[in-house]
Amino acid sequence: MESSPSSKPARKDPGHARSRRIAWSLIFLNAVGALLVTILCVWQGRREFQRGKAETEGAFLSMVESFSLFGGGNMLGQQMSVHNWCRYIEQEKLDLGGTLTFLSNVSTASEVHLHLVRAGDFRGYCLSPRYHARVGMPPAEDGQGYREVDYQGLASAFATILPSIMSRPDEVEVLLASIAPSSSLGVSQGRLAFCGPAMVREGDGGSIYIVMKVVSSDDISSLWRLPDNFRSARVSLLDKYGDYILQGGGFTGGNFWDFIRTEGKLSFFDIGRLQADFARPGASLLELRNSAGETYYYAGCPSGVAGGQTFVLGIRQDDVVKSTVSYRLAAIVLAGMLFLFLLDGWYMILVNRKLRESVDKAEKESRFKTEFLSSMSHDIRTPMNAIMGLTKIMRRSWGDEAKVLDCLGKVEVSGRHLLMLINDVLDISKIESDGVVLSPAAFSLGALVDEIRTLTETQSREKGLSVSFSKEGMDRDLLVADELRLKQVFMNLLSNAIKYTPEGGSVDVTVSESPSATRGRRQVRYVVRDTGLGMSEDFMKTMYQAFSREVDTRINKIPGTGLGLSIVRQLVDLMGGRIDCRSMVGKGTTFTVDLDLPVAQSAGGRESEKEDWKEDFIKGATLLVAEDNDINWEIEKELLSYKGINCERAEDGKICVEMLRSSPPGKYAAILMDMQMPVMDGMTAAREIRALDDPSRNSVPIIAVTANAFVDDVRACLAAGMDAHVCKPVNVDSVIKALRSVMRRR
Repeated sequence: MESSPSSKPARKDPGHARSRRIAWSLIFLNAVGALLVTILCVWQGRREFQRGKAETEGAFLSMVESFSLFGGGNMLGQQMSVHNWCRYIEQEKLDLGGTLTFLSNVSTASEVHLHLVRAGDFRGYCLSPRYHARVGMPPAEDGQGYREVDYQGLASAFATILPSIMSRPDEVEVLLASIAPSSSLGVSQGRLAFCGPAMVREGDGGSIYIVMKVVSSDDISSLWRLPDNFRSARVSLLDKYGDYILQGGGFTGGNFWDFIRTEGKLSFFDIGRLQADFARPGASLLELRNSAGETYYYAGCPSGVAGGQTFVLGIRQDDVVKSTVSYRLAAIVLAGMLFLFLLDGWYMILVNRKLRESVDKAEKESRFKTEFLSSMSHDIRTPMNAIMGLTKIMRRSWGDEAKVLDCLGKVEVSGRHLLMLINDVLDISKIESDGVVLSPAAFSLGALVDEIRTLTETQSREKGLSVSFSKEGMDRDLLVADELRLKQVFMNLLSNAIKYTPEGGSVDVTVSESPSATRGRRQVRYVVRDTGLGMSEDFMKTMYQAFSREVDTRINKIPGTGLGLSIVRQLVDLMGGRIDCRSMVGKGTTFTVDLDLPVAQSAGGRESEKEDWKEDFIKGATLLVAEDNDINWEIEKELLSYKGINCERAEDGKICVEMLRSSPPGKYAAILMDMQMPVMDGMTAAREIRALDDPSRNSVPIIAVTANAFVDDVRACLAAGMDAHVCKPVNVDSVIKALRSVMRRR
């Protein structure tokens, strides 16, 4: 009998369920994000529109005020000319003939027409021959520049304004505003009559005449200019009743208040309030939506002259307040939605990639830590094993002087190797954590090469190697670089060449200078060529990695950390240089370093004279040693005593300051200051010493003797008031050299 398929449900994959939850969460976040983006865009767009609207309204009101001030001044000027003519006629007591002659003489502009009308019977004279020809009047028979005209047709108009001009002759009164085609400002062209009364002598008495100066509204408005951003505005000039004196395009009917009451469906109460606003000094604004659904701005401002005229400017809101909210909103929302949906797929890919990278990184770091600890364990234990073993041998061979001396020499070699290992590890860790800061200063390249030659002479002589140094093209010996780090690069490469070259081989060092493509700089090339063991092509691919050493029975016996080339490469990169290597197994290796260095103007304080190593200058002197470690104190005291130097101990920085303060002036030739001590550290103690009032005590030389060996540590010591820095383990020659340098400077 066949068994039936199992009805047990399939086991759900928890990873798949988690992915689905993440996907739904992302979709929800996308929807919320899109909604928030839309709300933000609408709010921002509305905010920008309101800000632009407020700024535009303020600018429009300011423009209307300026326009009204200018236009009113122009009209006042026209009326004042009529007023001055009338005063002249009365002051000179001109008769009719003299008045006509005078007015004919002042009527020189073709666009201005003058009329003289008798107030009693409204008969008078037209004094503009060009106007006669324009309207088809025959010229006067007597050749005069005026014609007699009957003005009875204007009797009703004159009757309206006559009481006003008789009682207030300085007011601007408009007699006529006939409608004609539109001008460039949207003002209907008409003719404005500026009137004034004058007493004209007739016989023993006189008659009142009205001097009427008729000007085209187009000639007046031609003087008015609107800014570019308000060029589409239309201008009207109202009298005190709201009737149009000048009527702009878009202003319908014969009265402005009737026009806006109809357009805006306003009550008479609203019209009264607006009339009061428009009559007040300064510009007032009316925002009106018409029957077509369009919003207009109407701004009114009194002309500023007598007569109650008001300038009104109208402009469509959309012409000055541009709203780009819809387009911007659509673009932002679309881009935001697209970004959010693309984010889904990108996020999933990124998560997987990050997980893979994290796993790879963790595995790589784990391998590196394992290799590091393995290498460090081996490299540290090797010299430590030698030191401890040789110490036991010396104890058992104490009576055999030759054996003890041999052991001591080997202990010293192992100690130097251990110190080199520690220094390399500290250097590589500082470089890889971006903690190395270069300290460029002027130095002598030739002196640096000579110093390197001196330092390597003993090592090369002991191995039986032929080492040659060559200098080429050193026209500019003084350059600018971090001399300490440059020396470290040069020394590491040369030490490796000497270390891996068998007895009888040769090492050639060439240091050359050449002009740089950049003005004020020099190209420096450092070449180290040896006839040593050479390197394989496979190893050369990884030779700059930390703890990288080639697996070779010939090399395994040579002590090394595998850090030297890594340090060299990173220091060269930090200096902006380039390093190149060529090598063949059994033939030798050539390293080339190229650097582009600035030329220095001076030696920057480097001592050019040769150091005098006579030590008699400090024999019998007393040094104050601030050291909390008993063994370190014992070593320093004993080593310095061999040079005839007396030492007194201070267990911490506070005791050091007190001993100096209570000592006789000049007792201590210098202070050797440790950095890390209980109660008070070395830098604090140095600052307190420099702050003492007694010059004989606050000027005592202070030399830092510490295991803090980085450049930043040296800078910190000097900044605290110390004079020099010597690294531990203590080297007596280095201490004496530092003392001599400090005392020479003083």
